[in-house]
Amino acid sequence: MNYTHPNETDFKRNGMYCESGLAYPSNDDTAYCTSFKEMMFNNTIIDQPFNCSPRDQSIACQSYFDLYGSDTNTSDYFNPPQISNSTRLFVKNQCKCGLDGKPGQGWCSSMIGTKEYSTAVLAVAALMSQSGCHTKDRNDMRA
Repeated sequence: MNYTHPNETDFKRNGMYCESGLAYPSNDDTAYCTSFKEMMFNNTIIDQPFNCSPRDQSIACQSYFDLYGSDTNTSDYFNPPQISNSTRLFVKNQCKCGLDGKPGQGWCSSMIGTKEYSTAVLAVAALMSQSGCHTKDRNDMRA
């Protein structure tokens, strides 16, 4: 992982031990748990359920997260400190078509860091670690 240009997979991997499921990298060896702040699409804040238009795939949903402590001043992740327009302040995710058949209707493909995401992560963790129902197929959700 290149911590100066993380992608959604990097944020998920860093956040796998966080309650929110989201962590941003501070340097090559450190990541900080954080929480969801807001979702934006086409320079507009959008509310849940995060509707968007999938017609122009060059426009991505952007899940912004909170920063903590002095990270904005001291972390290698935010150097140089022009962070207000930095792509490192949000997780990009694709706007995907909805299944309701309405043209131009779509949904952001990730809710990483939101309360709903956190609840789902905890549910899957409980299923994988505490259920006696799954053995060799534990990581295969089709089973």
